[in-house]
Amino acid sequence: MGIHQENIAFESIKGVNWHGKKILDIGCGIGGLSLEIMDKTEAAEWVGIDTAMDRIATASKLEKPASMKFHVGNAEHLKFPDNSFDGIFCNMAFQQFKDPLKALEEMRRVLKDGGAAIINFNEEKSPFWVKGEEIISRLLGKETIVSSGKKIDRETFLELAENAGFSKIEAESKENTIYYKDADEVVNSMQLSPKLQGDNELKAKLDQEFRQYLDSIKNERGIPETWKMVFAKLVK
Repeated sequence: MGIHQENIAFESIKGVNWHGKKILDIGCGIGGLSLEIMDKTEAAEWVGIDTAMDRIATASKLEKPASMKFHVGNAEHLKFPDNSFDGIFCNMAFQQFKDPLKALEEMRRVLKDGGAAIINFNEEKSPFWVKGEEIISRLLGKETIVSSGKKIDRETFLELAENAGFSKIEAESKENTIYYKDADEVVNSMQLSPKLQGDNELKAKLDQEFRQYLDSIKNERGIPETWKMVFAKLVK
C-alpha cells in the first residue's frame, strides 16, 4: 500500500469515536492498515472483507487480536445481519464497486442506528498516475489497463448517499499532495496491470519510459503527486 493511502486513511478517521465498538472494514486488502486503525481507534471488534482471496489469505496470517477477523466478501452483498456494526471503514475502495448505490444501501443496512460509515476515495487521479496508465496502455496496445476504478465526483456521491437513505451526509472534497524522493518510491507504490506480470521486456520498457517522465517533473522537494479526494461520513 502506498504511503499516500495510509495518510488518507488516518486523516479520514480524525475525530471518530470507535472505542469499544464493532467495525466493518470494506476493502481491507492485506490487513496491515486495518491493524493500525483498530489499534489507534481502540475498536473492540474488527471485521475486514475484500474480494481478493489472496489478500484475505495474507491478512488472516497476520499476528492480530482474536477480535479481528478477515473474510472474502463483496460490498454489494454483505453477508451480515441488519444492524450488525457500530461503524464502517472504507478506504480507497469505493471507486472499485460495480454498483456503488447497492454498496451504500448494504452499508446502511448493516449499520446500527446512529452508526456512521467513513468513506474516502479518489475524485481525481494524479497526473503521473494517468501518465503511467497511458504508457502501459500504449505498450499493451489496449486502452484499458490498471484497475483504478471509475470516476465518481462529490456531487454524484452525495446523490447516491441520499438515495441510499442515510440520515446525515457529510462529504468534503480536498486536494492532497505528497512528494516522493525518487522514481523507485513511485514505481513501488503503483499497482501495475496483471497483464504485465511475467513479461520482462514490457516491464523494462515501462520502467525506462515512466522513470524518464518522473525525472522530468521532479523538483527540489522531489516528485510531486497531487490528487483530489472525497472524505465522507454517512450516518444511519
